[in-house]
Amino acid sequence: MIPTILLADDHIMISRALRKLFEIDFGYRDTESVTSCAAVLKMLKKRQFTHLVIDIGLSDGSALEILPVIKDVYPGLKIMVYSAKPSGVYGRGLQKFGVDYYLSKDASELESIRQFRIFLGGLETCRPKPAPTASPFSTLTDRQLQVMHYLLNGKSGVEIAEALNVKTSTVSTLKSQLLERTGAKNMMELTALASLYSVA
Repeated sequence: MIPTILLADDHIMISRALRKLFEIDFGYRDTESVTSCAAVLKMLKKRQFTHLVIDIGLSDGSALEILPVIKDVYPGLKIMVYSAKPSGVYGRGLQKFGVDYYLSKDASELESIRQFRIFLGGLETCRPKPAPTASPFSTLTDRQLQVMHYLLNGKSGVEIAEALNVKTSTVSTLKSQLLERTGAKNMMELTALASLYSVA
């Protein structure tokens, strides 16, 4: 079966480069590009695709929010996450969603081409190398976990500082540390990641 490919990335130049690779270099002419989670769901409903290449961060949210729905509604769709996010943080969790293909945007040109050929040809899975720890949350300190708990429950910095009897600047520092350790860029990604690893 000739692949029909949906590209989901909010960086237009990346989408253009991938379309050129797939259509001109690989000869797969049937490709579409979108930039948001909403557009991914709309396009999948509109027509049938065999392959989805998706970044974790899209213009209106995180792909982590829609991947469970996509795998449930379109079980035959092959999905590759193509992201700059570290595979050690997201790779193991993504496998829970049945996403076996993960490619880093930091990969070399030759490696990227090889992995895309494997993905589109269905030769084997490109499983990410998992981090030595089972979860990106396993290295957090007790205090960072406390702050994360309050943040995930919608508490403000002032409320957390009062609850833990610390300065608001301390809460701010702890929040920055836990975002850095988990690889989350913002609270939306932290929330999605916590849900992914069942720590929310």
